[in-house]
Amino acid sequence: MKANLATKEPEMLKQWEIENIYDTIEENTKDKKDTFILHDGPPYANGDIHIGHAVNKILKDIIVRSQLLLGKKIEYRPGWDCHGLPIELAVEKKYGKGKLSNDEFRKKCREYAEEQITKQMQDFKRLGVLADWQRPYKTMAFETEAKTVEALKTIWKNKKLVRGAKPVHWCIDCKSALAEAEVEYNDHSSHSLYVSFPIAAQPTNHATIPQNTALVIWTTTPWTLPANQAVCLNPTAEYQLIQITNLKHQSSITNYLIAKSLAENFIHTITKTHEHCTATILTNMYLGNQLSLTLHHPFIKNKIVPVVQGDFVALDTGTGAVHIAPAHGLDDYYIGIKYNLPNTTSINEQGVFTPDPSNTNAWDNQFYAKANQIILDTLQSQGNLIHHETYQHSYPHCWRHKSPVIFRATPQWFISIDQKAAQDAIKESQWFPNWGQERISKMVAGRTEWCVSRQRIWGTPIPIVVYKETGEPHESFNDTSDNSLQTKIFNLAIKTISEGGIEAWHSNLPELLSLLKNENKNDALTIASDTMDVWFDSGVTHHSVLNDRKHNRPKQDSNQGNHQTPTETILYLEGSDQHRGWFQSSLLTSVAMHGYGAPYDHVLTHGFVVDEKGHKMSKSLGNVIAPQTILKTLGADILRLWVASSDTTNEIKISDTILQQHADAYRKIRNTLRYLHSNLNDFNPKTDTLPFEELLLIDQWVVLQIILLKNKFLELSAAYDFSNAVHEIINFCTVTLSNYYLDLNKDRMYTGAKNGRPRKSAQTAMDIALTTLIELLSPIFPFTTKEIKHFYRYEIGGFNYSIPNENKLDLFLTQIDIQNKFQQSGWIKPGMIMTFTHMLQNVHPGKLSVFDYIFIYFNYLILLKNTYETKMEPHRKEGTIGSSLESEVQIICDQNTYDLLTPLGDELRHLFICSKVALSIDSTKKNISEIELQVTKCPHTKCERCWHYEESCTDYTFADGSHNTICSRCITNLENPDTGEERRYL
Repeated sequence: MKANLATKEPEMLKQWEIENIYDTIEENTKDKKDTFILHDGPPYANGDIHIGHAVNKILKDIIVRSQLLLGKKIEYRPGWDCHGLPIELAVEKKYGKGKLSNDEFRKKCREYAEEQITKQMQDFKRLGVLADWQRPYKTMAFETEAKTVEALKTIWKNKKLVRGAKPVHWCIDCKSALAEAEVEYNDHSSHSLYVSFPIAAQPTNHATIPQNTALVIWTTTPWTLPANQAVCLNPTAEYQLIQITNLKHQSSITNYLIAKSLAENFIHTITKTHEHCTATILTNMYLGNQLSLTLHHPFIKNKIVPVVQGDFVALDTGTGAVHIAPAHGLDDYYIGIKYNLPNTTSINEQGVFTPDPSNTNAWDNQFYAKANQIILDTLQSQGNLIHHETYQHSYPHCWRHKSPVIFRATPQWFISIDQKAAQDAIKESQWFPNWGQERISKMVAGRTEWCVSRQRIWGTPIPIVVYKETGEPHESFNDTSDNSLQTKIFNLAIKTISEGGIEAWHSNLPELLSLLKNENKNDALTIASDTMDVWFDSGVTHHSVLNDRKHNRPKQDSNQGNHQTPTETILYLEGSDQHRGWFQSSLLTSVAMHGYGAPYDHVLTHGFVVDEKGHKMSKSLGNVIAPQTILKTLGADILRLWVASSDTTNEIKISDTILQQHADAYRKIRNTLRYLHSNLNDFNPKTDTLPFEELLLIDQWVVLQIILLKNKFLELSAAYDFSNAVHEIINFCTVTLSNYYLDLNKDRMYTGAKNGRPRKSAQTAMDIALTTLIELLSPIFPFTTKEIKHFYRYEIGGFNYSIPNENKLDLFLTQIDIQNKFQQSGWIKPGMIMTFTHMLQNVHPGKLSVFDYIFIYFNYLILLKNTYETKMEPHRKEGTIGSSLESEVQIICDQNTYDLLTPLGDELRHLFICSKVALSIDSTKKNISEIELQVTKCPHTKCERCWHYEESCTDYTFADGSHNTICSRCITNLENPDTGEERRYL
């Protein structure tokens, strides 16, 4: 009963290492027709694994093992993501920032990543994960790095790699662009201000706007105003001219243009916070035809900016007029392209304003956040700051540093996105749960390109030839022929990196630059210093690791039936955040490389782990539960049961209480296995197994339940629905077996003839139950099932029991009589599901088989047993009857129910585990719903062997001379050990 998993499991792991279990399984399944590939989304090689890692790896392992049950060849090669900022930060922390040369720094990064992989691998193995641990993939492996560059080359040849200065999320602490997946949104306090842009000029034929008028914009980023290049209006909106007087620090401007839908909120804000201020609406006007309006910049002297139009201008927040800084916002960037606006910024990579040689500004050399106050003061001094307050809102932050990021235009490399091909690829994949398709579809829908360059040291290089002075690509960038300079550089990079990694590439750069000098006599060329986004590294593992398996599959022969054609399924499985991360980077790179198709067939997502109150795991909240702690106390199998039992499509709750509940559930399952095993000590499946038609009716019923359990479990496993699959097993163990079947057959097992048919029938069913449970539980409890296989003497080969044709079975009445009796007595209800027949034999709905009648029959026998328990309860409370064997039962029922119960005869008492059952007919009762049970105390003598109360009890002398009072049934079973009493049903 005491599993002692925390101690036993590590010992088993050592044995599995010696046995090289993954290679053994691979060898044993090599001739299987169908292949299942779980492509590992590489965890980052940094830090100890947490409970989210445990959920991910356990879920993957359960799927891999369940696919083995489904008869598949399996491939699961674990991987690690090894480049990028977190590793750089860890090395900087250890050795000091800037203390190492770049070459030394890369060496330390590689060493650090290897150390982290070794630690994480040991923890993943401890979870019982079955994987190709001897051949993991690493994005920093020389071959993988080279094939990553090879993937970029393919994308370049497809004309999908472009250079641009699009605004990207920029982390001041990272000093690098961030991918969407590296950004998280947290609450942030910003400035909120209304700023006036005075009208400079308007068309001479439109004298409707007074000269002392300004357009009003609303912004939360004052620091972007120096980069303003225009003000954008909504082309469909109606605007109101509002006169405001007595405004603090007001200039000569008294009239302000605000979108009509936002005017009321604007007036309320201004008049509420400015004493003696008054506002009057003068007129409504449509500004859609006023595009030749120009405006004074609110504080940069002599700068005039145009008015432009854009559909993105909101009419539910702000003012209906948006200040445009193409270098600091995506909408601004695109509107800037449309109207040919300058895309310039003076914010450098440290977030500091660089001085303009031609114009001295108060914010020069100031950090952007500190410059906010200077700009606010300047606006106020110019009379163009209408209102200012602080504003709490959700704002993008760097997920590593937790610091706010800025939008900043920098020269970067982008992959252009083919929207139609990407959306088609999404539709062609299968998503679990199915809402994942819509989620990623919406995320991809808004993207036109993906910034794949970063400014890092430890990363895969982007070997593009550029001009030293401008950073713009050389003309050969547009020449994808085999002899172009850019092609040569790509090929040289791939060869060099495959032989010595990215370190070899950097050490050979001087030679490469000499090559470029020969190509360009003016020494004007160099190699771009950018590195690839780590999401590109992991995103192209469909190429660098899987060798584009999905795209390189042979076309299926349309003349062959599906049953003859081998299938291959590639599954990607990660947390739900990867719709914007790895799932998306894999999809976009696949489409960019091949022009069509995702690299996966199935995509499965799981939720995040939270505490029992729904709060995120946080050290500050003190609710973090480390998997290492659980492994040392409860063991991996209980942690695995928690994962398998959870609805992983949503947030997954964990706490000590929840884990203890699963430990209790584990013990119930373990005890069921232990009980089954303990009753099979004298049973040899090869010689003692009875054919199905010779089993007692209750044993036939439980064998059919086992078949249904296995089929349902495999069906749910194939759909990755493990929480319901586990529920089926737990329900089978605790209800079908423990509550009913095992309780009912104790009499046969303990008091029946040792080798008689009743006992061997029970053992046959119990052996089938045990071997099937071991098989089905093996994906969830690899350690426990391995343990019981060690103790179970006979070879376990899964379910191979033969079920005969239904015509060979007889349910003690003819089938026609059964159907009539069942229908007339109300035992068959309209719409009843014919579980066994319809699942296994595909019988047309409405036709019943003997198997169905066995199910229907036992459903009502169980209802009768439950009714008996209800009737017994008052007797137990009153103390008039203790054990159920002290009781006898009178069943008063209708004729048809009487006919259906009568064949059970004396065996009916074993249903209630009582000593006597009598049947009688009441003609006033019409069906089973009117059945009546009367429970009374049995007046007879207790048999000291079987504990039944019998009239036939006599003093019996055993072989050793001892005496007991036992019944005639026990005497028969003792004196005839190979036959004993006859039992047909219970």
